[in-house]
Amino acid sequence: MQKTQSSILIAIVLLMIFSINVGLACAGDYSVDWWRVQKRTYESGNSINRLAFVVKNLIDGSYPQTDVVQGISLLGPNGPVPLNPHTFMAYEILNGSLETSSGEWYYDSEFSNDNYWIADFSEDLAEGNYTLTVTDTDGEAMENNPATRYFGGVVELPQIISKSFRGFEDAGGNLLWQWDLPTDMATRSLPYDVDPRCMLDIFNGDDYIGMVWINVPSIVSGVYIPSNVMELARQKGDNFKLQLQIRDTDNTNRYYSNEINLSELKKERPVETKTLIFPIAVNSMRRQN
Repeated sequence: MQKTQSSILIAIVLLMIFSINVGLACAGDYSVDWWRVQKRTYESGNSINRLAFVVKNLIDGSYPQTDVVQGISLLGPNGPVPLNPHTFMAYEILNGSLETSSGEWYYDSEFSNDNYWIADFSEDLAEGNYTLTVTDTDGEAMENNPATRYFGGVVELPQIISKSFRGFEDAGGNLLWQWDLPTDMATRSLPYDVDPRCMLDIFNGDDYIGMVWINVPSIVSGVYIPSNVMELARQKGDNFKLQLQIRDTDNTNRYYSNEINLSELKKERPVETKTLIFPIAVNSMRRQN
């Protein structure tokens, strides 16, 4: 009799768990984890207006690796914004950063999955509020908080030129990569703050795999990628490209340098300067969202 009661209790618990999961599914399985409207300019002289967002699974916290988006609606300060068909990208990422107070470089211990949806538009980016609505492939509206974001206007960002890229891989397999800073970044005379990002893009043949994504302070003119991170990258792909991004602190304006192949990096030993900090230690870090 006791065994029968235990079996009934287990069945009830399993049924409750199933009902909760079904309820979550009916309410929509996904949320918009991050989104922005952005003005993106490039070293080539091109520029685009772009909606970009990331989607997260509400049930298990993962980042979907397939396109789960059916519809996108963007309402701007002047009304609905006509969007081009969206593009989806799933990729792998390994984050890094420099702590300037200690001179330590921090890197994730492994790659993790991420995703990205983009939809470009030709309408001018007007200052004001933008509201985003996204539906999944079941027609359910995704959770989105905040659904409305303010775009503060187009900012002219400083530019780092890819022709200034130089560096080398040392005998231990560590990559040292340096570039020239614009004067206003080097002297901290910009009227606003910027956040540079360094990208080691990874390809397997022509297929894009992901990136090593490094956050550095705006006065730093070089990056150090340790041999263990380079080895992890080489386990993912066989072709690597370097690119720099500069963004405003709201991440609504971005500048991108041209990409260069790692094999084409000018082989020069980086020079120690006040704007270049090479490591005194390398630690591991957790994933940064």
